[in-house]
Amino acid sequence: MPTEPVMIIARGDLPSLTAAAIQSDFNRLVLWHLRESDVAGRRRAEAVKTCGELLGVRRVVETEAPRLGMPGGELPEGLRQSHLLLHAIIVSRQLQCGKVVWPICVGPDHRMVGEAVERAGLAAATSELPAARGQGAVAGAGSVMIDLPLVDLTEEKLVELVDDCAGPLGAFWPCEGDAEEPCGQCPECRRWAGAFAEAGVGWPWAVAAAR
Repeated sequence: MPTEPVMIIARGDLPSLTAAAIQSDFNRLVLWHLRESDVAGRRRAEAVKTCGELLGVRRVVETEAPRLGMPGGELPEGLRQSHLLLHAIIVSRQLQCGKVVWPICVGPDHRMVGEAVERAGLAAATSELPAARGQGAVAGAGSVMIDLPLVDLTEEKLVELVDDCAGPLGAFWPCEGDAEEPCGQCPECRRWAGAFAEAGVGWPWAVAAAR
């Protein structure tokens, strides 16, 4: 009997790369990416495709992000996450995936971990999948499970994990800029270059980020 595919919410960042790299069967994976309009977003989309090619995943899918609320208005982070999860569940059903992997990484803060798990459970319930909460995963009575395998990791531990899995470290985009290489100066470059330094893992790009 064929095994159902696993869909990873892939933004082209290090958590989504790590979530893909730790899977046991790349041929089962579907990387799902929401299209972003800015230059950094296009770089992240390229990173998702590169990750898929290097790991040999089953399929890479990119869809438009539907507009919510007033034009030009920003969604609060909690609502943005809830919308992302609902969208992911819909796409996973259409692709007949048995599991959705949400590569959120909030660190060992029990309150934030609990909020992330609760949000996944509410998304499952709202989509008519009654949720049964468990350690690191929220399973529905239907055929889809939302898995949060990285939720309690620090950024340093995330780098160590993807390095231990021999993940393609250059297949994510850490920068808010629009250059060919990460700028090394923006908050995201500093954040991830610092995590690589703390983990003792070489930064995958030639530009050394200032800390």
